[in-house]
Amino acid sequence: MSKKTIVTKIALGVEDPDHDVAEVRDTTGTVLVPASRGIAHKKAGEAVTLDADEADRILARFGGEVLEEISDEEPAIDAKPAGKSAEDGRHVIDLAALALGPGIAAFGRPVTVTPPASTPVRPPFDATGVWTVRNTNVGLEAEQSLNTTVLTLGIRLSDWTYEPEQFALVRMPAAGFYPDEGTLWIDDIDPDGQGGATLTLKRGYPPEL
Repeated sequence: MSKKTIVTKIALGVEDPDHDVAEVRDTTGTVLVPASRGIAHKKAGEAVTLDADEADRILARFGGEVLEEISDEEPAIDAKPAGKSAEDGRHVIDLAALALGPGIAAFGRPVTVTPPASTPVRPPFDATGVWTVRNTNVGLEAEQSLNTTVLTLGIRLSDWTYEPEQFALVRMPAAGFYPDEGTLWIDDIDPDGQGGATLTLKRGYPPEL
């Protein structure tokens, strides 16, 4: 398969077989260390060689540019230290599926999201996210600070029917040991560049509703 060397505006995780971890079991067969694939992290703007179709998919979604196109007959040249080859046909790992998915499945709680008013009307949809409540100090004048609570919901973007939007309502019912948090609204959206995002929520309804 032909390849392309590209640079993008986001960080990428690519397979790194040199750092694969083999499964380790004890004498009873209990898994002590699960098997995992090695991942090399490429910073935004760092060149990486991928299969052509995967490179095109990344560029179409996140932007960037092609530095080199490599035909099937030419050896693949990856922008990594000498001694490391790209002959294994590595491809970008979907970190959202690899890390976010299991995390949300294990620690997530169900929510119902109501998108902001639009034409045509978009109905509410169910989703799941990792709920976090933390206290933080906000600096004030005269060396004073105010302790406030920050509410966040970690999500996997592909799980959402629509892209998260500011002012969308998030209904968070009781689930398991989680109490009912009522209705909140999205105040800020912070994508992580790997298929996930952290939503900062506020209680009640947004000012314009």
